[in-house]
Amino acid sequence: MAAPPIRAFDDLQIGERGLGRTVFAGQEIGTFDFEIVELLSTGGYAANLILIRCFGAEIDRLGGIAYGMSGSPLYLGDELIGAVSMTTEGTDSSYGYATPIEDMLALWDLPTGPPAPAAARGLLDALPVGTPVRLA
Repeated sequence: MAAPPIRAFDDLQIGERGLGRTVFAGQEIGTFDFEIVELLSTGGYAANLILIRCFGAEIDRLGGIAYGMSGSPLYLGDELIGAVSMTTEGTDSSYGYATPIEDMLALWDLPTGPPAPAAARGLLDALPVGTPVRLA
Protein backbone atom coordinates (compact mmCIF):
# COMPACT_ATOMS: atom_id res chain seq x y z
CA MET A 1 0.00 0.00 0.00
CA ALA A 2 1.48 3.34 -1.07
CA ALA A 3 1.67 6.23 1.37
CA PRO A 4 -1.01 8.87 0.76
CA PRO A 5 -0.01 12.31 -0.50
CA ILE A 6 0.38 14.82 2.32
CA ARG A 7 -0.53 18.48 2.67
CA ALA A 8 1.83 20.68 4.66
CA PHE A 9 0.66 22.71 7.66
CA ASP A 10 1.51 25.97 5.83
CA ASP A 11 -0.86 24.99 2.99
CA LEU A 12 -3.90 24.46 5.23
CA GLN A 13 -6.75 26.97 5.34
CA ILE A 14 -9.17 27.78 8.15
CA GLY A 15 -12.65 26.56 7.20
CA GLU A 16 -11.49 23.61 5.10
CA ARG A 17 -13.48 20.43 5.73
CA GLY A 18 -12.41 16.84 5.44
CA LEU A 19 -12.84 13.29 6.69
CA GLY A 20 -11.25 11.53 9.62
CA ARG A 21 -11.00 7.77 9.94
CA THR A 22 -11.32 5.78 13.14
CA VAL A 23 -12.77 2.59 14.59
CA PHE A 24 -15.96 3.39 16.52
CA ALA A 25 -16.73 -0.25 17.42
CA GLY A 26 -15.38 -3.68 16.55
CA GLN A 27 -12.79 -3.68 13.78
CA GLU A 28 -14.55 -1.71 11.05
CA ILE A 29 -13.04 1.63 10.07
CA GLY A 30 -15.61 4.42 10.04
CA THR A 31 -15.43 8.08 9.10
CA PHE A 32 -16.30 11.40 10.70
CA ASP A 33 -16.36 14.94 9.36
CA PHE A 34 -14.09 17.71 10.59
CA GLU A 35 -13.47 21.38 9.94
CA ILE A 36 -10.24 23.33 10.48
CA VAL A 37 -11.06 26.05 13.03
CA GLU A 38 -7.60 27.53 13.68
CA LEU A 39 -3.95 26.94 12.85
CA LEU A 40 -1.64 27.35 15.85
CA SER A 41 2.14 27.68 15.96
CA THR A 42 2.94 26.98 19.60
CA GLY A 43 6.61 26.13 19.99
CA GLY A 44 7.65 23.44 22.43
CA TYR A 45 7.21 19.74 21.83
CA ALA A 46 4.27 20.32 19.48
CA ALA A 47 5.52 23.08 17.19
CA ASN A 48 2.22 23.33 15.29
CA LEU A 49 -1.33 22.29 16.10
CA ILE A 50 -4.54 22.25 14.09
CA LEU A 51 -7.70 23.14 16.04
CA ILE A 52 -10.52 21.05 14.59
CA ARG A 53 -14.26 20.66 15.12
CA CYS A 54 -15.52 17.13 14.53
CA PHE A 55 -19.12 16.35 13.63
CA GLY A 56 -21.39 13.72 12.16
CA ALA A 57 -23.68 10.95 13.42
CA GLU A 58 -21.02 8.93 15.25
CA ILE A 59 -19.42 11.99 16.86
CA ASP A 60 -22.89 13.09 18.04
CA ARG A 61 -23.60 9.59 19.38
CA LEU A 62 -20.32 9.59 21.32
CA GLY A 63 -20.81 13.14 22.60
CA GLY A 64 -17.69 14.43 20.84
CA ILE A 65 -14.14 13.24 20.37
CA ALA A 66 -13.72 10.10 22.47
CA TYR A 67 -10.70 8.78 24.35
CA GLY A 68 -8.98 6.38 22.01
CA MET A 69 -9.45 8.54 18.91
CA SER A 70 -5.90 9.89 19.21
CA GLY A 71 -3.99 8.87 16.12
CA SER A 72 -7.08 8.89 13.90
CA PRO A 73 -5.85 10.19 10.52
CA LEU A 74 -7.37 13.32 8.97
CA TYR A 75 -7.70 13.84 5.22
CA LEU A 76 -8.57 16.76 2.96
CA GLY A 77 -9.58 14.94 -0.19
CA ASP A 78 -6.92 12.25 -0.58
CA GLU A 79 -4.22 14.28 1.21
CA LEU A 80 -3.20 13.32 4.75
CA ILE A 81 -2.87 16.43 6.95
CA GLY A 82 -2.27 14.85 10.36
CA ALA A 83 -4.01 12.98 13.15
CA VAL A 84 -6.24 13.69 16.13
CA SER A 85 -3.95 14.18 19.12
CA MET A 86 -5.79 15.73 22.09
CA THR A 87 -8.80 17.54 23.49
CA THR A 88 -9.12 20.07 26.28
CA GLU A 89 -10.86 19.07 29.52
CA GLY A 90 -14.01 21.03 30.39
CA THR A 91 -14.71 22.35 26.89
CA ASP A 92 -17.00 21.36 24.01
CA SER A 93 -15.70 17.87 23.23
CA SER A 94 -16.46 18.18 19.52
CA TYR A 95 -13.34 20.40 19.39
CA GLY A 96 -9.85 19.00 19.59
CA TYR A 97 -6.32 19.34 18.31
CA ALA A 98 -4.53 17.52 15.54
CA THR A 99 -0.79 17.14 15.05
CA PRO A 100 0.29 17.96 11.48
CA ILE A 101 1.73 15.03 9.55
CA GLU A 102 5.07 16.72 8.87
CA ASP A 103 5.59 17.21 12.63
CA MET A 104 5.03 13.47 13.10
CA LEU A 105 7.36 12.54 10.23
CA ALA A 106 10.08 14.80 11.71
CA LEU A 107 10.18 12.52 14.77
CA TRP A 108 11.97 9.88 12.67
CA ASP A 109 14.94 12.25 12.48
CA LEU A 110 15.31 12.77 16.24
CA PRO A 111 18.24 11.11 18.01
CA THR A 112 17.42 7.96 19.94
CA GLY A 113 18.43 7.23 23.50
CA PRO A 114 17.17 7.87 26.99
CA PRO A 115 15.06 11.01 27.50
CA ALA A 116 16.61 14.08 29.09
CA PRO A 117 15.89 14.58 32.81
CA ALA A 118 12.77 16.66 33.46
CA ALA A 119 14.87 19.56 34.79
CA ALA A 120 16.65 19.80 31.41
CA ARG A 121 13.41 20.23 29.48
CA GLY A 122 11.71 23.61 29.16
CA LEU A 123 8.18 24.43 30.30
CA LEU A 124 6.92 24.46 26.71
CA ASP A 125 8.26 20.93 26.26
CA ALA A 126 5.77 19.57 28.82
CA LEU A 127 3.68 16.60 27.73
CA PRO A 128 -0.14 16.68 27.84
CA VAL A 129 -1.74 15.13 30.91
CA GLY A 130 -4.38 12.44 30.41
CA THR A 131 -6.30 13.35 33.56
CA PRO A 132 -7.30 16.74 34.95
CA VAL A 133 -4.83 18.52 37.20
CA ARG A 134 -6.52 19.96 40.27
CA LEU A 135 -4.93 22.48 42.58
CA ALA A 136 -6.12 22.74 46.17
